[in-house]
Amino acid sequence: MKTKICYVLNEYNENTDTHLAHTYVFLHALQNTSGVDVRIVSLKKGIYAGFFSIKNAQKNGYEIYVHYSFKGALMAWLITRIYGGHVFYWNCGMPWLYKRGLFEEKMFRFILRNTVFVTGTVGMANEYKKHYGLKEEHIRIVPNAINISQFQNDNKRDVREMLSIPQDKKVILFVHHLSRRKGAHMLPEIINHFNGREDVMFIIVGSGPEEEYLRKTLQVVQRTLHVAVRLEGCVPNKIVAQYFTASDIFLMPSEEEGFPHVLLEAMAAGIPFIASNVGGIREIIPPDFVHYTYPPNMPDMFADGLQKLLSDAKEREYISVKEREWIKRYDIFRVLPQFLALFQK
Repeated sequence: MKTKICYVLNEYNENTDTHLAHTYVFLHALQNTSGVDVRIVSLKKGIYAGFFSIKNAQKNGYEIYVHYSFKGALMAWLITRIYGGHVFYWNCGMPWLYKRGLFEEKMFRFILRNTVFVTGTVGMANEYKKHYGLKEEHIRIVPNAINISQFQNDNKRDVREMLSIPQDKKVILFVHHLSRRKGAHMLPEIINHFNGREDVMFIIVGSGPEEEYLRKTLQVVQRTLHVAVRLEGCVPNKIVAQYFTASDIFLMPSEEEGFPHVLLEAMAAGIPFIASNVGGIREIIPPDFVHYTYPPNMPDMFADGLQKLLSDAKEREYISVKEREWIKRYDIFRVLPQFLALFQK
C-alpha cells in the first residue's frame, strides 16, 4: 500500500535563491521513492486554490504535511476537522524572539497545539515545549536534508577563475538573507577588524532589508580600510555551491537560526565556519567544533574567530575532512526514511 503525502508549502519556484531549493530537491527524491505518492500544493496560487487542493487530497487519503506556513496549517486543520485525519506541521525557527500581532500569535499557538508538530532537533523541540507548552507526544523530530554531491567540487582554482575571484585572496563568505535576524547588520563592524588585510576578500551573497545599508556602508569601508568586499546580490541556490567551493571560511553571525541549510551547505563543501550558537546550531555540527560558535551580536568575537582560522591552514584542512564525514548523516537518502516514518506511526 502506498504512502500518500500532500506536501503544502508557500511557493514552488525551482529558481529560488532561498533554502527552499533543498526542499524541492527533497520532494523530487520523495516522488521517485517506490511506494510513495506525493502531491505538492503551492499556496502561491491563492488561498482558495490551496484550500480546495488540500481538501481534495485529504478526501483521497493523503496525509497532510505543511512546511512552515501556519496559514496553510490552519486550512489543513479545518479540513481535517470536517473530514477526519490529522496535520503534520514543520517549523524550526525561533518565533518566540519576535513579536506578532495578537490575533496572529493566537492562531500560531493554536496550530502548534492542534497539529503533529515536526522540528529539526531535540533542543529545538524542547524550546517549543518551553515557550508554547507543547506535549512530548505531539512532537516529532526530522532533520533537514541536503544533496551532498551538489556541494562537493574541489576544483577551487577553476571556480575562482569563473567567478573572477583572485587566486591569492583568502575568501570569507556570507550567504544568507540580508536581515538583522541573520546578522547582516554586523558585517561592516566585523569587516572593520580586517583593516589593511589586502590578502582577504569578503563575499556577501543574498538580498534583503539590510542590502541598501550594506552597499552604502561597505563602499566607505573599502575606500578607508583597504579590504576587498563584494556584494553579489541574489544568486539562485543552484549556483551558490560555486561560491562555497571558491571560499576559505563561511561566516554566519545570525541572531536566529533553527536548522540552517546554509550551514549544511558549508559543511558539505568542506568549508570551515564561524557561526552563532543560537537555535539548533550546536546540535547539527561536529561536537569538536562548538568552540567555533559564538554568542550573537558579538562582532569582536566573530572577527577574532575568523582571524584565528585564517592563520591556521592545518586546522582548516582538519575541519574540512571532519565536516565532509559528518555531513553524510544529513544526506537526502539518509533523511528520507526518517521523514517517511512520520506517516507509519
